[in-house]
Amino acid sequence: MEVLGAVARTAEDYPALFVPMGLLSIGLALWAYRRRRWSMMAGAVLAAVASVLLCGGGAPADALSRLAAPAQAAILGGPHAGGGGPPRLNSRLSTDLANFSSSSRLHPRFPDDLPLPTVFKVEHSSGGLRTGSITVRFRFRGEGGDAVRQLKEMGEKSGWRVEVLAPHRLALRKGSREVDAWFSYPAHSVVLDVNDPR
Repeated sequence: MEVLGAVARTAEDYPALFVPMGLLSIGLALWAYRRRRWSMMAGAVLAAVASVLLCGGGAPADALSRLAAPAQAAILGGPHAGGGGPPRLNSRLSTDLANFSSSSRLHPRFPDDLPLPTVFKVEHSSGGLRTGSITVRFRFRGEGGDAVRQLKEMGEKSGWRVEVLAPHRLALRKGSREVDAWFSYPAHSVVLDVNDPR
């Protein structure tokens, strides 16, 4: 009896240890059921039930609420064992660290004065909302050499200084801004890395 009491106290103090055991027991029970190993399945089900009951002190709902409390505190920004908790969702810090990711539109900080050939179609755009580099991947129609030439000519007409570093790589510069273009001819894609000094 003393052993069961010690196990029950451990389960109450450290419920996170018993939840994986319960999930593992459920998985083992399903495996045994599919292979028609009935005694193994019965043992696994009993182990799963025991871990849930031990974890919650007889009440599975209490156990789940205790396990969910740290996650809820992290989402709402409440304090936890680390002290202070994560930044609140509406704080300035979390807005600065927020990222943008879209497969249908350009990043809001993408340079407005950098013209893009009409053969480019946005495939993915990501980067920090306020600071940091921006990465945009495009697909293009036609030949890779034509896409490189079009981007080079359109950039030069818009005041960007264009440097050809390799047949598949361009560097476009204007003031303190720099955009690296990496072309992949077989994939008909180009990646633009916008290095934002902000």
